[in-house]
Amino acid sequence: MSNQFPIQLAQQLTAYSHDSTTPDALTVILQAPRLALRNDCSFKATCGQSKEFWQALATVWSAHADLLASGDSTTMPSLTSLAFFLGGLCAGAPANQQQALTHVEPPLRRVLIASSSLTNLEDPAYTTMLRVCCQALSNVVTGNDGVAEAFLTQRLQAEEQDQLILRLLASPDPGTIQAIFILLLNSIHGSSARALLLGTSKTGAAILDRVTVLVALLFESEDEAAEAAKEEQQASTPDFFGVSFALVEQLIELGAFEKTFKSQVGMSGFTIVDSQTILLKFLDGYLDQPSNASSSSALSLPPFIMSTLSTLAQDLLAEGKMRDTRDALTFQSVVLLLLALTSIGLSSDEGRKLIIPCVETVVALLGYSTTLSERPPLTPLEEEAKWVEPEAVGLLKRSCVRLIAIVSSEQREAQDAVREAGGLNLILGMCQINDANLTLREHALLAVRNVLKGNQTNQDLVGGMTPQFLVAPDGELRDLPPAMRQGTAPSPSAL
Repeated sequence: MSNQFPIQLAQQLTAYSHDSTTPDALTVILQAPRLALRNDCSFKATCGQSKEFWQALATVWSAHADLLASGDSTTMPSLTSLAFFLGGLCAGAPANQQQALTHVEPPLRRVLIASSSLTNLEDPAYTTMLRVCCQALSNVVTGNDGVAEAFLTQRLQAEEQDQLILRLLASPDPGTIQAIFILLLNSIHGSSARALLLGTSKTGAAILDRVTVLVALLFESEDEAAEAAKEEQQASTPDFFGVSFALVEQLIELGAFEKTFKSQVGMSGFTIVDSQTILLKFLDGYLDQPSNASSSSALSLPPFIMSTLSTLAQDLLAEGKMRDTRDALTFQSVVLLLLALTSIGLSSDEGRKLIIPCVETVVALLGYSTTLSERPPLTPLEEEAKWVEPEAVGLLKRSCVRLIAIVSSEQREAQDAVREAGGLNLILGMCQINDANLTLREHALLAVRNVLKGNQTNQDLVGGMTPQFLVAPDGELRDLPPAMRQGTAPSPSAL
């Protein structure tokens, strides 16, 4: 395509802005350029060098933004064409992205503000145009650090007044929401400074709060839908989880997760809030990958995780505290933190050493879980029935015992800490079959083995108890011979 084409297109746009004879005139003008963006790589470059072209394009955008703001809905097809054209023009073209941020972003922002009023969000006539405009804005910042930094800084400042991102996240259209998720992801990608800005600024924290709650609501609604409907929509449903996970993954790997978590300020009286719990779910998913759990970003997290776990444990263990539904969120978050520490401990010897300070808290939580296993007193109207331990209590027990088993493996400091915190008795008490928690016994046996192995003090402590097992030198528990079941346990040295 000729290098003169951008100038010719600029002249056509200028003529159109002065005298638009038909509603679809702009669509006709942009048809050939949109095709050229797909087939002619040089066209993007020549556009980026033409000041006349960008001025003309900005003028057309501004004129249609004014029409839309005045309530003229006939301008939406033209704006849709402009957004498609802008998205293609900026994809992979840094010079064009900078020009678009300077010349087109202001009128594009006015279009988004006008379209994201409560009334217009609910109007299907706006849906396609709004979605394409959001996608175009995302293309403006994608892969361009300079543009992303300028955009995010300006947007978070302006967000205090116009709340544009928060408004767009209220859209009922999944495509629009996904485009905003991608915009946020691309705005921070690869930059610790931008990740911290999004995660810790007042407006950025509000946006992430909306994102996390929105993800929870979307998946909750999916769970309630029929399986057939879910399968039917699977091909066309945006990957909300994938994009939101990638966003949190960036926060973790760029060192912004801890401050982002702490910026999610809760209401008075709440130790933890929904958005923080959702962040912990993403953290657990991230650390569940062995390569992630052993990364430098993951190994920097144990102090934060253990501090948060200690705070939540103190809340659960507080004496005389009135219990209510808020405790369920705290309980869930405690389990997620235990799982996160478990993943880090499994990743490497370094990981196990880093999480040793958690032992006292974990043993305290294990003791707390045993109090939850006690059957509440029957009322006069209740009939005697087999008591079944609540599933959530069983999960807390398993998580604690498994973590103790992992952190004590070949770690003398952790073995001693378990004994000093009173954990040995608790673990030994779980070495029996529990019909409601079938794998607990196996985790407990492994924990006992690892706590006793090579630790004579711990072996002597168990050896002095009323015998139920023999303790082998390697820490293994062996069944007592029949003749010894009423006697005292021999010392490990006698085995």
